[in-house]
Amino acid sequence: MRIADGTRLVPGDVIAVLDGPAQQVLMAERTLLNVMSRLSGVATHTRRWADALEGTGCTVLDTRKTTPGLRALEKYAVRAGGGTNKRMGLFDVAMVKDNHVLAAGGVGAAYTAIRARYPDITVEVEVETTEQALEALEAGSRFLMCDNMSTDLLRATVAAARAWAGGAGRGGRDRGDGWTDPRRRRRVRSDRHRLHERRRADALLADHRPRPRPRMSLLSVTGPAKGFGGRPVLRGLDLEVAAGEVVALVGPNGVGKSTALRCIVGADTPDEGEVLLGEHRLDTRQPQTRRAVCAVLGDLGILPDLTVAEHLDLLARGHAVEDPAAIVAGALDEAQIEHVGDQLPGTLSSGQAQRFALATAMVRPWTLLPADEPEQRLDDAGRGWLGDWLAGHAAAGRAVLVACHDPEVVRRSGARIVTLEGDV
Repeated sequence: MRIADGTRLVPGDVIAVLDGPAQQVLMAERTLLNVMSRLSGVATHTRRWADALEGTGCTVLDTRKTTPGLRALEKYAVRAGGGTNKRMGLFDVAMVKDNHVLAAGGVGAAYTAIRARYPDITVEVEVETTEQALEALEAGSRFLMCDNMSTDLLRATVAAARAWAGGAGRGGRDRGDGWTDPRRRRRVRSDRHRLHERRRADALLADHRPRPRPRMSLLSVTGPAKGFGGRPVLRGLDLEVAAGEVVALVGPNGVGKSTALRCIVGADTPDEGEVLLGEHRLDTRQPQTRRAVCAVLGDLGILPDLTVAEHLDLLARGHAVEDPAAIVAGALDEAQIEHVGDQLPGTLSSGQAQRFALATAMVRPWTLLPADEPEQRLDDAGRGWLGDWLAGHAAAGRAVLVACHDPEVVRRSGARIVTLEGDV
């Protein structure tokens, strides 16, 4: 590559030179040109919008409706063109649409119901009128999509939202009673309106809300068994992991520690047994599961043309974290790989690659971290840092389950030890 991604081109610029055996070049060139042309088109179209909006404070967001198989690349092209990734799929942002509004009886009630059930996920509200926009703002939404509005209606809605945020309220004037203070505005809001919304949310969630119980385990594993080629590899494991603790699976090679982790997160299908996340079966097809579980199992999927920092940035944006640039910078610093952030993952040393894998857990939310021998390829100082890092997550109320061979990591993490035994 002779020109960096995001560079403006003029006719005659040489973007890249392909060198290699003629047969392989001919086999690859058409696919390569097609993909590069499409991504260049995405970046160019995004850049036109970004240039048009420059200086306005507006941001160009993209869609999740990308070409099958090319989502990560097209999302990257949007960023190269000056846009911002909105979400990676249906799992990382909830959207209140017209059918939800009809079912709940109003925009505010629909938003409140989703927020009550999923307090940690970003909620976008689709509105069709200025009144709906104000109702959503009153309910607590800060992410509105004005759907199919005329230009005049859009201007009016934006003006009303700005007035609401600035304190003018629904009536379009300063009430002179502290209404410009957002805290005051919330206090004087109708108690009857709040109670009405709460009752609607309770009615919507009554059949689905988990029953609270004291100090329930975050992860419950009962009797998983797994064999390969007729040989049993894992059997007889019963395990509970609570929020706020580190649990270490220890034992010699071949007793099923890695297999246990893979069965728990669904990377392998157990022959029998049950795995619960909270009170529900752990199912990685569910968005709440994918958001809650961050697995570091040594099989990190990478895009060969993205740098370390770009991988982390894509992951952070995919999970809709606030200020992804700052989050990525902090992760690179914490993992002590800031000096290789601009390198491709394939150029890293084995120790740097392991720190990069652990850094993926620093840029996204999670409540459960299964990690398979995370101490691998780390030096003595790195293993000490790892133990302290795991302990810090437990102290923050998260749950960590590791397969580990290093006694110092286990000691410094404060882990509860579960020893696996069996035929090696």
